[in-house]
Amino acid sequence: MIGETGAGKTTIANKLSRTLNNLGYESVFFKMDDYMIDLPKEMVEKRVQKGIHHTVGPNEIDIAMINDHIKALTDGETVVSPVINVKANSRKMRTIKGKPLYVIIIEGAYCDKLKNVDMSIHFDIDFDQLRNRGQKKRTYHCTRKEIQ
Repeated sequence: MIGETGAGKTTIANKLSRTLNNLGYESVFFKMDDYMIDLPKEMVEKRVQKGIHHTVGPNEIDIAMINDHIKALTDGETVVSPVINVKANSRKMRTIKGKPLYVIIIEGAYCDKLKNVDMSIHFDIDFDQLRNRGQKKRTYHCTRKEIQ
């Protein structure tokens, strides 16, 4: 699931994963932000001085690790994935046991950089409405890709 901050990716992905699991379809849900690379302290301080706080670029996400986890889970292997708690400023690890999965759900702004993806859902949002915190306008586009 690809889209900008505030587009509803996390909410939809979480609910979709829970619904699939409740219906008996094994699924797992990852947030791309959990794969953030720790930035050097000086870089973080410079960004804060410039007033940049909650922006993450594609080079700040360990996309290679996510691709490795997708492949491992697809092959039925167990993976240990990071989970970031922004409020507590902490990172924990979770173990996902290798088992047959019907769906792997990953949400983030850079999901278009992932490999071995069957389908992607793009969330477009009206930024004026988002900025004004009025009614959010969401449009969902589905695209099916061939597995390489």
